[in-house]
Amino acid sequence: MDLEGPADDFHHADHLSITRTLETGRGLPLTLCALYALVAREAGYIAGLLPFPGQVLLGVGPPDDRIILDPFIGGDEISEAACLARLCMMGAPPSS
Repeated sequence: MDLEGPADDFHHADHLSITRTLETGRGLPLTLCALYALVAREAGYIAGLLPFPGQVLLGVGPPDDRIILDPFIGGDEISEAACLARLCMMGAPPSS
């Protein structure tokens, strides 16, 4: 089953529920990241939620070799450079 963000009705309460997200394949960023993190950890990977303006991303792997995933768009990998570019576009440069 593919998991991703809802195309419509973003704020529907079903998208907060882990059970409903598993049934429908649609959920909010935090719900999706929680599911991805649980699966990654169960498989033996280091995984943690990464707060990002307007959403939550998932970091998988040790900090010096981490990949960043966006479960809201089907788990696509996002480069660190793309994350930095998004922050700059939002007017929120990263802290040092």
